[in-house]
Amino acid sequence: MAQTSTTQVSTFKCDRCGYDLRATAIGSSCPECGTLVRDEPDVHSPFDHASQRIVVGYGWRVPLLAFLALVVAPIGCIALTHLVPRPTAFAFACSLTGIAFSLLIAPRWRERITVHHRLNANDPVCRLVRWGGLVWVGLSLVVHFKWASALDDTLLMLVLIFASLHMMLVFVVVERVARWMQVDGVVQCAKFVQAACVALAAIWLVSIIVQLLFIGTTAKTPSFTGQLLHLLILFVMGSVVVSWISLFWLAKTSLFNILHHHENRGIEQRRLERLRDERSGRGPRL
Repeated sequence: MAQTSTTQVSTFKCDRCGYDLRATAIGSSCPECGTLVRDEPDVHSPFDHASQRIVVGYGWRVPLLAFLALVVAPIGCIALTHLVPRPTAFAFACSLTGIAFSLLIAPRWRERITVHHRLNANDPVCRLVRWGGLVWVGLSLVVHFKWASALDDTLLMLVLIFASLHMMLVFVVVERVARWMQVDGVVQCAKFVQAACVALAAIWLVSIIVQLLFIGTTAKTPSFTGQLLHLLILFVMGSVVVSWISLFWLAKTSLFNILHHHENRGIEQRRLERLRDERSGRGPRL
């Protein structure tokens, strides 16, 4: 028998169910689901072969985000326009989506396979996405008080810069999930949205610099932010449409992965049983 069969695991969890495998012998079965315990998790396996917790976790998170972005946010924006000014309603709707993305798109996974795909709890981008949701609360408050009183445009633009950068990081995580699911179309859409968010942040930054350089040189003029918003509206809407397409596409794939995972669970279990028999010496070793 291979010497590794008596070695104990001390650092990782089961690939399938997430059970803590510390003090479990390599080459034996997981006490929870019966999966063969390897010396290292198969981090290169497809997404639908990951643990059930991860597949189901993204299986409901991504469709929920797509539903919020495609249905709840537009309807909420339209409904709020009857109660508050249109810019405030739009900011509230965007903030709802941004906060939801912060809470759902980057779960606190700790499996080694999520470390490989940079979707783990300690990844810097995932941490920034989770904590960056606070910027959307600030955006809602700043927009609300700006239209309720004479709030400086510079503060609004600063918040818009951070909000754009946060959404860029969100779609970095979306790109990583899409790569793991092997959905190349969503990867390209996510890259486009990332570039659009960076461009928006750069435009807001340039607008702040221009406003600071030319402050006080003219008489009262229309708000520079309002003028810039009209120039950027088509660009922003185009980015929103692309993000909607990527979310819908990824949501469909996530739901399919749940179905595929459950349909092939018995086949995968039998394959692992054969592999365990071969590891124990009752068949040729792979």
